[in-house]
Amino acid sequence: MARNKIKSLGTPNGAKLSGGALRRNSISEIKPDQDAIRKLAYEVYLRRVAAGESGSAASDWIKAERDLMVKQHA
Repeated sequence: MARNKIKSLGTPNGAKLSGGALRRNSISEIKPDQDAIRKLAYEVYLRRVAAGESGSAASDWIKAERDLMVKQHA
């Protein structure tokens, strides 16, 4: 009989949802929650389009993810 620890379901590598929009996968790694990134990426998109700037959904997503990570570390 194997003695494997069961990781929490629904999150990669047994990650736990923590306060607000962050998910901690390890002590040194903090990633914004997908829903928070999605919402901010949409806001980035709206501002970009209103300003007449070119870009893509991927660039909006990356900017949103970075902005959330910077905000967390500030």
